[in-house]
Amino acid sequence: MSTSLIQLSTEEKAAVKEVWVQLLVHKKEWGLRFYERLFALHPHMQSLFKGNVEEQGQKLVNVLTLVASKLDKLELIRQEVKALAERHKQYNVKPEYYLPFINLLLSVLAEAMGDKWTETTDQAMRKIMFVMMEAVIEHMMHSESAYKEAVESARQFLRIAG
Repeated sequence: MSTSLIQLSTEEKAAVKEVWVQLLVHKKEWGLRFYERLFALHPHMQSLFKGNVEEQGQKLVNVLTLVASKLDKLELIRQEVKALAERHKQYNVKPEYYLPFINLLLSVLAEAMGDKWTETTDQAMRKIMFVMMEAVIEHMMHSESAYKEAVESARQFLRIAG
């Protein structure tokens, strides 16, 4: 069902890699900040997470490392995310949880990057999140119309040109 034709420019790929490098350097701090905010804003989500915040932060770093390593092969990211979505489905993660999660993730990453978070960085990260979100939607939506509606909603939410 995929309709995505998202591509990243060389400059956007470099921006994503810079986010990843900064993330690795400060992973404990930003991971803690992210999950503290997530649970403060969405307390119902805390019960979905097993283990401590540091473990969750490391899992998120692992996903972003996967993304940074496959920027030239976005279809591989989609395949990995579908497998991740299946595991999350078993943990009772609802489709409506993903966009608030992504929105907060982008916000925390932008804050952590400070003035290194440029318009190019923002657009590149939104594109990556859209590719990931589209894979989740494809995995969870079984009708073509529901899929298209959910993808369009994600596209608008992430401000991705279509």
